[in-house]
Amino acid sequence: YWVAGAGGMEIPLTVFVRFTQKAVCDFTSVLQCRHPFECGGLYFMLNTVLSQALCYVALSLFFTSNTGSDKIKLPMSEDNLWTALIC
Repeated sequence: YWVAGAGGMEIPLTVFVRFTQKAVCDFTSVLQCRHPFECGGLYFMLNTVLSQALCYVALSLFFTSNTGSDKIKLPMSEDNLWTALIC
């Protein structure tokens, strides 16, 4: 479907709306994005699984790179952070 616009603005406006919708879907996993005209079923499911897996990757990368004199002090231990992420 196309976004209605005046003159030659239909295509640029539609492209903008589609990219915005994809960014919202990627970062928030809004369930309304499962419509086939938005992000679709399989794409939405794989995007959600990838988003959840990247939380573990980011935390793992943080703990492997957080060493040395510029180490960031956290309010909880590494084990507690992993437990909070799982729950």
